[in-house]
Amino acid sequence: MDTRRLVSALGCVGITFVLLLALWGGGFLSYVDTVLYDSFLAQKIKYNSRALNPQIVPVDLNDKSEMNLGKRLDDRSAFGDLFSVLADSRGQVVMDFIYRGERTQDASMLEAAAKIPKLVTAVIAVPESKEIIFPEMSPEQKTLLRKNLWRPKVFGKGTIPRAGTFIMPFPELGEMANQLAHITIEPDSDGIYRRTPLFYAWEDGFIPAISLASALLELGVDGNDIEIHYGKELVIPLGPGESVSIPIDYSGNVVVPFGGRWEDTTHRYSFDTMANARHDDTVLNDIRNDITGSLCFVADTTFEKKDVGPIPFDKVYFLSGLHSWVISAILDASAGEDTFFRAAPDLYRILCLVLFAAFFIVLGLTRKDWIFNAGSAVLFLAFTGITLCLWFFRRVMPWYAEGSLGILFAWLFGFFYRFLTQRKRQSALERYLPRQVAQELASGQGTALVPESKVLTILFTDIKSFTTWSADKEARDVHSFLNDYLESMADILFSHGATIDKFMGDGILAFFGAPKDIPNHAGVAIEAAIDMQKKIRELREKWKPRAGIDLQVRMGINTGKVVVGELGSGKRTEYTVIGADVNLAQRMESKAEPGSILVTESTRNAVDTALSTAVFTFGVKQELMDVKGYDDKPITAYEVIFSK
Repeated sequence: MDTRRLVSALGCVGITFVLLLALWGGGFLSYVDTVLYDSFLAQKIKYNSRALNPQIVPVDLNDKSEMNLGKRLDDRSAFGDLFSVLADSRGQVVMDFIYRGERTQDASMLEAAAKIPKLVTAVIAVPESKEIIFPEMSPEQKTLLRKNLWRPKVFGKGTIPRAGTFIMPFPELGEMANQLAHITIEPDSDGIYRRTPLFYAWEDGFIPAISLASALLELGVDGNDIEIHYGKELVIPLGPGESVSIPIDYSGNVVVPFGGRWEDTTHRYSFDTMANARHDDTVLNDIRNDITGSLCFVADTTFEKKDVGPIPFDKVYFLSGLHSWVISAILDASAGEDTFFRAAPDLYRILCLVLFAAFFIVLGLTRKDWIFNAGSAVLFLAFTGITLCLWFFRRVMPWYAEGSLGILFAWLFGFFYRFLTQRKRQSALERYLPRQVAQELASGQGTALVPESKVLTILFTDIKSFTTWSADKEARDVHSFLNDYLESMADILFSHGATIDKFMGDGILAFFGAPKDIPNHAGVAIEAAIDMQKKIRELREKWKPRAGIDLQVRMGINTGKVVVGELGSGKRTEYTVIGADVNLAQRMESKAEPGSILVTESTRNAVDTALSTAVFTFGVKQELMDVKGYDDKPITAYEVIFSK
C-alpha cells in the first residue's frame, strides 16, 4: 500500500468533514436541503397532485359568504343554521373558529350544536416563549381545558412547546365539544409554513392539534392510547397489530403532507350555501345526501382575518388547509396509503458519510487520475439518483447538501492534491523524459517506473578535449556554451522519444525503449545520434569563433538487457539504467573517433531497416581488443556511415 497516498486521502477526507461540520453549524446545509425540498414539492404538486381524502369536506367562510350573510354572522344565527345542517349529516364537525364574547343568537347556536354527534372546537395556544400578554384563564376555563388534556405514552426526550395560556371559546360551547384542540401554527425561520405542531404542553398533559384530534375522533381512537416517540414517530393504534405512524421531530412537529393546491380541492362548500340550505329543503336534501357521515372542516378563509401565509409552492395560502392535509394523511394512512413526508433516517445519513469516506480513501490510493475522477462522478450521480428515488417513491425529504457537498469537496481536495503532486512529479520527470511522456507518467497514464529488466538501446556522448579547452576559459563562457550544447542535444533526444538518464559534465547518457516502448529503438537511437552530429556541426560554426572550441563529439551505442527504473534511497531517487550493457555503450563512446558514431554488433543486428527513416549504413566490422572490462574477448563494433 502506498502510505503517502493513504495519508493524503485521509487528509482530504478529514478536511472535507471539518468543512461540512462548519457548514452544518452555520445552517447552510439545512438551508440548501430546504430549498431543494420546496422545489421538489412544487414539482410534485404541479405534475402529480392529489385531492384531499374524500371523507373530508371543507366548508369555507370566504369573502363572498361574509358579504352574503352579513349580520347573521355577527349575531351567530348563521352558525346556528350551519350547525343544524351539519347535525343532519350525522358526521364530524371541526370548527376552526374561536367564539369569544356573547352574541344574541348563542342559545340557538348551542341548541343546534348539541345535536352534532362529534364536535371539535378550536383554542389558540400562546407559547411561553412569546412575549405576549393575554388575560389569565378563569378557573372555569382551566377546569374545562384539563378535561381535554391528553396523557399519551412518551418515549425518549423531546422539546414539545409549552403553552403559557390559551385563548378559549365561551364555556358553554367548550363543554359541548368532544375535544378542544389548538390551531396554532408557527412558520419556519424564513417565514414559510412547512410544518405544524401536533401538541402544546400544558400542566401535566398535552392539548392536541385540531388536525390530530379530528383524525383520532374520526378513527375512534382515544388520545391517551397513542405513543410519542420523540424524533421518530407518533403511533396511533387502530387494532390488534394495526397502527398509523406519523413522522415527527423532537418538538412533535409534522411536515405538512401537501398533496395539491387550494383550488385542486373541488369537493367543498361555501359557508353561506350551507347556512342558507336550512331554509331550502331541496338544497338541504342534496347537501345531506352528499356529506352524510363526512368530516366537515369549517374554517375562516376571508382575507380580512389574514389567516394566510406562504407555503413552499404558494405565496398566499389559507392556513386552515394545513390542518386539512394532516387530517387527510392520517385517514389515508389508516386505509394503508402513506402520504406523509419523512426525514432521512439518521442511520442512512451516517452510513452514507461513512461509505463516502471509505470510497474516497480507496479512490485516493489509485494512481490513475481518470479512475479517481470517474469514480467521483459515478458516486455523485448515484447519490443524486438515490435522493430522487427516495423522494418520488418513498416520500423521503431530500438530504442532499451534506452528501453531495461531501463528495464534491472530497473530489476537489483530491483533485488539487493530485494536480499539485502531478505537476511536481512532471517537473522532475521532464528533466530526463520528453514532456508528453513525463505528463503521462505523472498522471498515472503511463507505465510505472518500478525497476525491471528490459532490452534497451543505450547512447553515450562525450566532447573531445572538453576538459583541456575549459581549463583556461571563464566560467561564464563555459556555462553559456554547455547550456546551448546540452539544450540542443536534449531537444533532439526528446524528439526521438529518448530518456535522458543524466548529464555528466559535457557527457550525456540516454536510453531508448523505456519507460515508453519504442519500436525499433536501436534504429531510432542511431537516427537521434545522426541528428545530433549534424547539429553539432552547426554549433561548431557558432562557437569556434566565439569561444575557440573545435566542437567534436564521440558517440557510442549498445543494445542489451539492463535494469531500468527508479533507483535510490528514500530521500533521493532517479530514473536510471544499470548493467554491463550500459558500461559497454560507454566503452563504444571511448573507442569512437571524434565526430563519429560507434555501435555494437547487437545494436546493428537489432536495427529494423524497414522502420528506419534516416539513411545510414554500417562501416567495416571492427574487432576491439583492448576494451576495459572485456580484456578476455574482443568486442565487435561498427561505425555508422551517414551523409554529412
